[in-house]
Amino acid sequence: HKGISTYLASHGIAGIRVSYSFPSDGSNFKDSYQDLKDALKFIHKHAKEWNLDEKNFGFGGHSAGGHLSSYMAMTTKG
Repeated sequence: HKGISTYLASHGIAGIRVSYSFPSDGSNFKDSYQDLKDALKFIHKHAKEWNLDEKNFGFGGHSAGGHLSSYMAMTTKG
């Protein structure tokens, strides 16, 4: 995952990796989804400080993270 962030950064694209609750830790999908929603709020809050365009972003992930990022992309307004 670090390699993806490094690749994006080398092309002028910010990559932010987010840790989230996982079912094997006793969590459920709602917990994981809430973690990502909280992370998105945090990113928006700090976007100017980090020199990010908060209106121009995407989601990506692998395995369970891919599923969650797809769901976030479909349910996030703006």
